[in-house]
Formats: sequence, C-alpha cells, structure tokens
Amino acid sequence: MKRNNRSFKLLAGFLGLCVVFPGATFADDAAIMTMVKDLQTQVMGMKKTIDWQSDKIKALESGKAEMPEPAGNFKDNLKAAIGPADTWLEGIDFSGDFRVRYEGQQEKHDSATNDRNRFRYRLRFGWEKEFSDEMKVGFRLVSAPGESANPTITSTNTTFDTNFAFKDIAIDRVFATYTPKWALYKFTGDFGIKKVEVTAGKFNNPFTNATTQMIWDGDVTPEGIYEKVDVGLYKSDDLSTDFSILFGQLVLEEGSGSNHDDAELFAIQGGFTSQIDAGMEKPIGMKNFMSWYDYKDFGLPGNFAATGGNPVGVLPTPPTILAAQDFDIVEFYNEISFTPPGGILPKSKLFFDWAWNTNGAEYAASADGQNDAWGLGLKIGSAKKKGQWEAGYEYYNIEANSVPGVFVDSDFGGADRRGSIVKAAYALTDYLTLGVAAFMTDRVSADAFTADEERRLYQVDLAYKW
Repeated sequence: MKRNNRSFKLLAGFLGLCVVFPGATFADDAAIMTMVKDLQTQVMGMKKTIDWQSDKIKALESGKAEMPEPAGNFKDNLKAAIGPADTWLEGIDFSGDFRVRYEGQQEKHDSATNDRNRFRYRLRFGWEKEFSDEMKVGFRLVSAPGESANPTITSTNTTFDTNFAFKDIAIDRVFATYTPKWALYKFTGDFGIKKVEVTAGKFNNPFTNATTQMIWDGDVTPEGIYEKVDVGLYKSDDLSTDFSILFGQLVLEEGSGSNHDDAELFAIQGGFTSQIDAGMEKPIGMKNFMSWYDYKDFGLPGNFAATGGNPVGVLPTPPTILAAQDFDIVEFYNEISFTPPGGILPKSKLFFDWAWNTNGAEYAASADGQNDAWGLGLKIGSAKKKGQWEAGYEYYNIEANSVPGVFVDSDFGGADRRGSIVKAAYALTDYLTLGVAAFMTDRVSADAFTADEERRLYQVDLAYKW
C-alpha cells in the first residue's frame, strides 16, 4: 500500500506540473492536453477506490460491520445488471400468518360429559398482483382441517393427529378485482362516488364490514361475484358521512334434480359510516347498516346444508333435515367506536347486532318461533404493534330457525346456541401476538336437538404475521 501511495504521489505531482506550468511543447498540442485531463480524471477515480479499499481494510481489522459500496446501491446495480427482467415483481404483495393453538373443550348433555384437548395450527399464505390501478388478481392457500370434503366445516385449523401424517392445504381465495376509475364522479362539493369495486371468484367476505360472527364465521370465503359502491355524502370540520351499498350474487350448491336444486344466496348490504369531531378530544366513529340475505333452495334435504352434523340444529328424525325450510334474513348492525377520555384506555368499540328470519317456515313445531338472533359486545384496544393489547366481551343468542348455523362462528358452535365470549391479546412484537379466549355456551332449545347442551371452550394462541 505504501508503494502504491508513493507512485501515486509522483504521478500526481508530474501531472500537476503539466497542468500548472504548461510549456511551449504542450501549448500548441490540444490533443495532448485533452489526454492529460482524461488521465488526471482517471487518477482521481483511482484515488477514491484506493481510499475506499484502505477504509475497508481498517474496518475489517477493527471488526466493524460491512462498509458501503463505493458507488450506487444494490437496487440500482441489480436493475442495471438484469434490465427489465424483474418487472413481473412490480405490484406483487405477499402476506400470511401462522398460528399455534391449545384448545380445551368441555361438553355436557343428558347428564354425560365429553372432554377434549387438542393442539392445532393454522397457516395462511396469500399473493396479490396489481396490473394497474384498476385491476388486480390474487389467491390464498390455507391449512385444511382434514375434513375439507365436509361442507359444514369452515375452520382452517388443523389438529395435530393421525400419527404424524402429512397435512392438507386448501385454496380459500382466488379472485379478480376491478375498480374502474371512470366510474368515479363528484356531483357537488364532497358529494360523489368515491369508489366502485367489482370482484369475482372466491374472495374475502365483503359483508363482514358490518356484521358479527353470529352471521359469518371469519373463515368463510364466499364464491360468486359482488359489486360495491362507496359514496361520499358530507364532510366538514365536525362531521363526515359516507354511504356504502354492496350487492352479492353467491353460489352455494350446484344441484341436479328436483331434490338437488341449485342453491344460491342473493345479498344486499347498505348503510352509513360517520365520523363526529365536534370539539372532542378524539373523534367518534359510527356504523349503521342493514343487510338482506335471501337464500334460494338452501334448506332442501338434498342440498349440502342438510347433511348430518350441520350445526344449524338438526332434527333427530330424519337426521338430514334442517330446522328451517328457508332463510330470508334481515339484519341491523350498529357500531360506535370511541377513545375514552383521559388517555387511560385505547380506542374502543361497542356494537349491537340483530337478525330475523322473515320466512318463519320450520320443519318441526319444536323450532316454531325461533326466528331471532342478536348479539352485543365491547372491544377495547387493538394488538397490532409491539406493546399494544386488546380485550373484549361478546354475548349472542342465536335461535335455531334464525340463521344458517353452518356459517356461524364454528368456535361458538353454530345456531341454536347462546352464551358469552371473552377474549384478550397482547402484541409481544410487531409480528408476534399472544391471545386467549373462552366460549361459554349452551343450547337455546336443548330439548329439541340431540347435540351438546352445554359447552366450554378455551383457547391459547401464539400467532405470527407477515
């Protein structure tokens, strides 16, 4: 290194003399002067490289971390090296989560008890690709419970069981979404169409925006097509209000024959989302929505909804008939979100949900009049970032003839159940959360059905998200 420095100094000195004291020999030779300037530039570049190498050696000798590259960065260098070969990665978003769970269950019916302990896991991995600001496609793979052929199973939990056998993977989302920009329109002021969305395939349930688990289990991913329009109605310093309308044309079963008619669900959900900020410490949010669910041929004995084991509430004889012949459900959902004053508690949410099966037709007198379902709850906080926590309480009363129990939260136990849910979670890191839950339920009409009457379900979760 010393020899290189000495040579560099001699060369630099010589060039300096040539530049500072140009003689007659060089004065008339422009080409030679240009060559000298180019050589001087190259020498200065060599000096930068030598200096960087010297710093690199010193850093390595002192045990320091890697030194930065002398020029450019990795992303620019990679793009320069491979050109447009990485364009397929643009607009791609990967996400997923992994959860391990201990689950203890206690059941009691007809003076008998049935206890169960399970260790389970859930794995979900999804991919979305944006082709433009108007079009994207995506899919998601999930762990399957090993009973995916049973249409009454909505869970994505897999139980550690079957002598170390390989576990199943299923597709729970595969969809295309179109959000046309040409459909956006401002009529006057803040009144106008803010977003239009059309999605087809098997997709994340859009109706969960304004409902609870007494209508939809969180793992249900409908199939078909939906259209959604968001309209801005009013906005000021103290109040803003938007209106949303959602239409769904969903396929339940493709039948064959008079006892296997095609089963569909036609649904509409509409309502208002508001934010009130009238001189308060933190604004208050409100949701007021109404939904209509029209199930077509869903309760026919030949359809999958009437298979044995369906948590809707299955009659003892015959075991393949639902309590309800049909479901035409109207639902009203109301929610208020607020931050308690004083800063003691984080943002909280209070909700009330009520649904009624207007059809009222039942297969047996034991289900007569059991057309209502309602629930209420309070959630405090949200465990999304390190150190954040959440806790909540919910109570539901779901009568046998009110909603299709096959889509009710499976941990709660389907329809014809009532009881409490207590949950809590704490974010250990930005990606790792510890959670606990307890479900304490029993039958609304225990004398009419043969399934369990009283159940206690306890869960401890450790969830990783990315």
